[in-house]
Amino acid sequence: MNGYLLALLGVAGGLVAAAIGDMVSEEIRDRLDHLPHAILRLAACRLDASERAAIYDDEWLPELIYILQGDEARPVSRVYHGVRFALGILITARRIARDLQRAAPLMEKQPSFQAVGGAEQPEADDSQELAQPAPALPAMSEPTVLRMMLGAQLRRLREAAGITAQQAGEEIRASQWKISRMETGRVRFKVRDVADLLTLYGVTDEQMRSRLLSLARQASRADWWDKYSDIAPDWFEAYLGLESVAACIRTFDAQFVPGLLQTEEYARAVVRLGYHGAPADEIERRVSMRLERQKVLARPQPTRIWVVMDEAVLRRRIGGAEVMRAQLRHLARVAQMPNVTLQVVPFASGGHAGVGGSFSVLRFEPLDLPDVVYIEQLNGAVYLDQRLDVEHYLGVLDQLSGEALGRADTFTFIEQVALET
Repeated sequence: MNGYLLALLGVAGGLVAAAIGDMVSEEIRDRLDHLPHAILRLAACRLDASERAAIYDDEWLPELIYILQGDEARPVSRVYHGVRFALGILITARRIARDLQRAAPLMEKQPSFQAVGGAEQPEADDSQELAQPAPALPAMSEPTVLRMMLGAQLRRLREAAGITAQQAGEEIRASQWKISRMETGRVRFKVRDVADLLTLYGVTDEQMRSRLLSLARQASRADWWDKYSDIAPDWFEAYLGLESVAACIRTFDAQFVPGLLQTEEYARAVVRLGYHGAPADEIERRVSMRLERQKVLARPQPTRIWVVMDEAVLRRRIGGAEVMRAQLRHLARVAQMPNVTLQVVPFASGGHAGVGGSFSVLRFEPLDLPDVVYIEQLNGAVYLDQRLDVEHYLGVLDQLSGEALGRADTFTFIEQVALET
């Protein structure tokens, strides 16, 4: 469904819902508080590139945030909640339809399950009935994707069996945190561990066990970043896996240009700052790893990235004036890519919601995984995937986007800063 048609239907449905607003309970209205963020994520990650560009050309996105979050909406709260209620139904229906389309090509290849008499059994193959032209998925043979798919299957089996993560961890002589990392595809699988978990979960069908164990073996293959394992810590390797298969990345940066958008010379200057005194060959390998990550933006089905930067990122001369000018010109070029959206929060706007520092939110549309918040620290990183945590950070991103310059103004601003550098 066209994005604009979706919005029009949402407004029309909202007016109808407003007419019977008394029938909407307070509990439902409380849940609808998250819908403004859903609407914004729809605009950022689900509309076609041309539609998304039109949104920013019209620059109504900041106004949308203001209206949905501002006090001015309160006098018309019934219409306000009605519109949000209708949009929520439409967005949910669209997501279900999309997920069904994307699941169809996989149904013949991946095991699915239905409850029969309290046990998990293979589900009948209905893929021919559901088969529809579907958007391309990340390469399904990539080890990271396979780990995520297997982890999601193991989580469903564990929950269906009524077994806690702690109990599962004890079965394979590990902690509940390892089970969590396995179920989100952030660690490699040992075939023995998967076999023990399948037994614990009551999976006795030999064909199903064989298929899942085969998937575990395939998922244990090396990733492209394994050649950098001597310089990439485990906590960052987990992020590389998530980044490589993310459908959409939203990020706020307060100090540096995001790694996916850095030029080689700028990246080298940043690496030298972080690893002062490191040998020259190590510096070069770290730069090489950073540049290789950028391939996700140029592959046939590129990752969509929406970056909000503090003006300080553009003004801080990393590597000197010449390196910085080249970096700014590079930002101006990538800002024209259909899968890249850049915004800048200017100093003139005063304080902003990103006072806590830089962070990213990654989403995985074709995979059965929640959005993940990534917060990098000096010697580690924090990964958050609980819904309330993710919604909080998405809310901060939404607010920052509303405070930032629109897409066209950001492009002009970056060109002006380049001239001044």
